[in-house]
Amino acid sequence: MKEKTTVSEGMSVKDEISGLLGGTPSISIENMNDKRLGLPLREYCIKASYNSAYSGSTISDKMVKYVLSKGCRFLDLQIHYSDNDNLAYVANITDPKIKEMESVNRVPLDTIFNVITANAFIGSQGSDGCPNPKDPLFIHLRIIPDKYSKVYKAVSECITKNFPNSSRFLDNDGKAKKIDKYTQINSAIMKKTMFLIDKTYNPEYAYFSQTIANLMNGETGGSTFQMQDYGRIKNKVKTSPMIKDDFKTTNILEEQIIIPDVLEQYSRPSIIDMVVNYGVQITMYSFYKSDDKLTQYEDLFNQYKSSIIPMAYAINYLGKMETELATKKLQLGSFA
Repeated sequence: MKEKTTVSEGMSVKDEISGLLGGTPSISIENMNDKRLGLPLREYCIKASYNSAYSGSTISDKMVKYVLSKGCRFLDLQIHYSDNDNLAYVANITDPKIKEMESVNRVPLDTIFNVITANAFIGSQGSDGCPNPKDPLFIHLRIIPDKYSKVYKAVSECITKNFPNSSRFLDNDGKAKKIDKYTQINSAIMKKTMFLIDKTYNPEYAYFSQTIANLMNGETGGSTFQMQDYGRIKNKVKTSPMIKDDFKTTNILEEQIIIPDVLEQYSRPSIIDMVVNYGVQITMYSFYKSDDKLTQYEDLFNQYKSSIIPMAYAINYLGKMETELATKKLQLGSFA
């Protein structure tokens, strides 16, 4: 494993997070409103964080606490295995083949999971906890396979150690209950943790470890949870979703996830475009980069005081925002 030896000049993790706090709007998020429960998963827009332990230079448990404090209920972690100490680590690796780290460090997965369990299901208390502890939590794992597939056993052990059965969404036989676009967000799923694995890293992961397969609630990168990066979505034909007459549901048929490309070469898309023109439910944002796009993203969830909102609400609100921005652009153009 090659580690970077440089850091952002004069910047600590605390400094980076302080900078982020100053660059994004304050949040007004609460637990999910009971009146909004009961719809299938494909009918919800979920606040999602990409590379959730990465601060922009460093892997840190403080960054995990930060995104949880912002109300994120879809976390994303990139994981690799170290033969030196037989541990699974969280890192930011831009080239999985040679495992060259972009982050200046790596942190044991066990440490990151411990921080998640300690903060995701308790109310905000200073710098600890989160504003929506009753909401379900989705943890997306991008696991880089090692030569002998030891990483899967290490990850499995970290899951069972930190997330007891009572905290996970399980079948009667104790295995992870599979979720898909039809799964209802209801009382049975509240306060539960669900694990998703990115199968594009290794489509045959279950062959090498049935244990981890039994711990996963779903797979991304296939037909169940379709996943595309920012670059590919640009080439997709726009198909604007429609809100049905009940004003609660839409004509959206598939569950879609948008993720940055590993090198983050492409500008991140506007949440307006993703929802209004493509019907994307889960757009992962890099919370270590503050800009107008992230502000729009935060505004959407602040508007409804929730991190999990009906797509119909998101389409309606963002559609109006799109119209307002277009009008302002025309007005500014008339003075050019």
